[in-house]
Amino acid sequence: MRRVVVAFLLVLWLTPAGLAAEPADVSLADEVAGHSGVTYLALVKQLFPEASAGGGLSGEPRLELRHIDDPAYEWRTPDPFELSRIQAVPFRTGGEDRTVLLVDVGWSISSPGRLMILTLFDNAPTPHLLDALDVSLDQHTSFGNPALLDLSADDQAMAIVNSHGNSNHGYLYTSLLFAREDRLELIDNIFTFSEHSCAFENRQTLSVEAMPNSDPLYAQLRASVLEEGSVIAMDCGLEPDDPYRRTTEVTYRWDPATERFVPDSDALEELARRSSERF
Repeated sequence: MRRVVVAFLLVLWLTPAGLAAEPADVSLADEVAGHSGVTYLALVKQLFPEASAGGGLSGEPRLELRHIDDPAYEWRTPDPFELSRIQAVPFRTGGEDRTVLLVDVGWSISSPGRLMILTLFDNAPTPHLLDALDVSLDQHTSFGNPALLDLSADDQAMAIVNSHGNSNHGYLYTSLLFAREDRLELIDNIFTFSEHSCAFENRQTLSVEAMPNSDPLYAQLRASVLEEGSVIAMDCGLEPDDPYRRTTEVTYRWDPATERFVPDSDALEELARRSSERF
């Protein structure tokens, strides 16, 4: 019998050094922290020159946008084209202080949700736009909680989460990113899935931890997905699965030859494939 389920989602990042600064909602009129007289509108206008103080947008982005997971990406003009939300967080890459903005620019009929642009700025007196990336993968997009993880004394990684849920299932995509030579780079997209019926609950919980290693540049990242299945009731007309608890782990290590983080197995991809069979 088909289950009737609801979403249950959770993401946890772990770091031995403790939690870093968290994203803050900002307005276009707010001054950029540490940059007297410079507003967030001035930063946004570096990407969208026609941005207005009232949140209106028009025209094409000044910088060619890439997509986090689509090499054939073409810019999709939102409708309405407007600035509805901006989140800012301080970020560190290559030993330099940076500012990252997550900018909501509106709905697009060719996108599953709102178009969300991740932007990277330097720490000049008037911060200069370095890179921008469309990080939209699903209906709801935000920074992870927490958003940042130390890769080294000089570098951080960040988490962007995309999700949606219905009365049956919950879907969560966690994108791990970092910056190299002031360019935003994807480490991996990790999919987790959860469901809940009157008889049984299945949960997948992701945690990511920076682990010391011998690499002089970056720590290795260990991503763990804890799967838990538990019986809720035995008298609702559905036959529950057997309870279970298991963990899938993958470690990402920096590969100097390819200049990217490489997983030590395809276990998370296999987990996503198995989860898709429950949709």
